[in-house]
Amino acid sequence: TNAPTLIHGKTYTIEMNGTDLAGNNAATASVTGLKYEVPSTKLTSLNITDSSNVTLSGFTFDPDTLTYNLLTKSSTVNISYEEASDNIDSTIVTDGSNNTYTSPLPPLTLTTGVNAVSITINSGFAETSATTYTLNISLDDVLPIISNLQPVQDSFISNANIGYELSENLASGTVTFRNTTDSDSTPQEVVLTGDDLSSGVRSLGALTNAPTLIHGKTYTIEMNGTDLAGNNAATASVTGLKYEVP
Repeated sequence: TNAPTLIHGKTYTIEMNGTDLAGNNAATASVTGLKYEVPSTKLTSLNITDSSNVTLSGFTFDPDTLTYNLLTKSSTVNISYEEASDNIDSTIVTDGSNNTYTSPLPPLTLTTGVNAVSITINSGFAETSATTYTLNISLDDVLPIISNLQPVQDSFISNANIGYELSENLASGTVTFRNTTDSDSTPQEVVLTGDDLSSGVRSLGALTNAPTLIHGKTYTIEMNGTDLAGNNAATASVTGLKYEVP
């Protein structure tokens, strides 16, 4: 009756005194070193970095988010965490090969494709359920390929239209038009957007923000791109394109 309000994370001593019906005082009984905690099997921090200790793209930790879908080009990742409670029976990390680890974790080696890593926190309070965080880490270590860049080499062109094929979606890409007739000319770079970054065949057509070409000049077109995991494609190029206004 009339229980006190305790504060999470604080350590308490309990003392008990009493007087019997005749007025005799009991010796004080006490218990020390009692740390009060609101039971929890959540994490307060979770860090996931690649082999260069850079946080995986798009990862932001929220203690209440239990599943994360992540992408990396790094074949190893580093995972560290901190539990919300000190009264933890065990925290077990399991990788996609059912290997189990405890903190501190070694770097985890990934295989190409989805690697499922789980972190299960078991409370020292018997009545508190365990919590599991699931990390679905996709390793993409395959370079994107830009192929079939058009127009064909050493041809006449009357516009800046291009066509190409992408092996996968790109996060970013550029197309550069170089005037090779004039050595002092400034290359014109077009940043790819929208559907121009999508995998598959792109038929010969105009680019968004197409460059302005100069009649009678010869151009080289170069195309570069980076996929969603940060892998860079080899530069694709076409040379000897002579622009003429019909």
